[in-house]
Amino acid sequence: MSNLHYRSILIACLLCLPALSAAPAEPEGDLARENAQLKARIEALEKRVDSLQHALESLHQEMSAKAWELHINPAIPTQPAQPQNLPELPKWKGWLVPEDKPDNAHPDWKEGQINGVRYYIVPLQSGAR
Repeated sequence: MSNLHYRSILIACLLCLPALSAAPAEPEGDLARENAQLKARIEALEKRVDSLQHALESLHQEMSAKAWELHINPAIPTQPAQPQNLPELPKWKGWLVPEDKPDNAHPDWKEGQINGVRYYIVPLQSGAR
């Protein structure tokens, strides 16, 4: 390459250097305002941290003042468990056998069943239908 070529490249670089170094600068007022906002936020956060640490310390003191002990005293049965008196289920013969009507049912009562729950309609007056 010729000497002229190197000189032209050098001149072009020197001419572009001021344009590259001139970055769009924010006004000083915006930076100062943003700095003040950040400082105020940091102070608020530091106050919040201090209050939370104080609350945590007071909780630790409150919890350490109480004696937390767990005592388990299992109840030891003195007698064997008695079997419960369970009613006998009807015998299974492929179909569920309904129970007979109890003998002590009142003659004026009307028996019914909804969803397997037995109910009785009881008249308020004798002989009323």
